[in-house]
Amino acid sequence: MDIAKEGILLYDSGLHALATPGPIDAETMVAKAREELDYWVERGDVSVEYFRFGLEKKEYKEAAFNLHQATERYYTAVLLVYTDYRPKGHNILWFKNQAIGINPGFREAFPMSNKEERRCFQLLKRAYVEARYKKNYTITAEELTYLAERVQVLRRLTQTLCEKEIARLKGDIPTQQT
Repeated sequence: MDIAKEGILLYDSGLHALATPGPIDAETMVAKAREELDYWVERGDVSVEYFRFGLEKKEYKEAAFNLHQATERYYTAVLLVYTDYRPKGHNILWFKNQAIGINPGFREAFPMSNKEERRCFQLLKRAYVEARYKKNYTITAEELTYLAERVQVLRRLTQTLCEKEIARLKGDIPTQQT
C-alpha cells in the first residue's frame, strides 16, 4: 500500500501490476488482529523491562529510549488491531493522535492538561533520537517514573480497548460499544 500510495514510477514494463487489496473475511481479520495485539504488547513489555533495567542502573537516557520504544509498540498494536496498517515512523505524538482518533479513551494515557504533562511527553517523544545521539539530552528519575506510569496506562488501555475491538470483529459485541 505504501508503494502504491507514495511511490514514484520510474519504469513500467507493462508485464506486472501491483496487487489491489481485497476484502478480508472476518475470521482472518480476527486472527490477524489477535496476532498483532499479542506480538506488539509483548514487544512493548520487553521494552518496559529494558526501561526498568536502565532506571535501576541510573542509565536514564537508555531508560528513556526504551520507554519511547514501549510507547511506540503499544500504539503500533492499536493501529494494527483497528486499521491493519502502521505507517513507517517513530513520532509518538502522531501515534497518540491516531489512537485518539480511533478511540478517544486513549486520551487518558498521556493527558496534556497542563504544561508539566506536555513537557514530560515531549521529553519522551524526543528520546527516540536525542537520548541516543545528543550529549545534552537529560531526563530525571522522577520524570521517567511519571512517564512509566503513563505508559502503563497506555498498555492497559491498549489491551482493554483492543480486546473489545477483537470481540467486535468476532461479532461478540455491537460496533457502538467499542
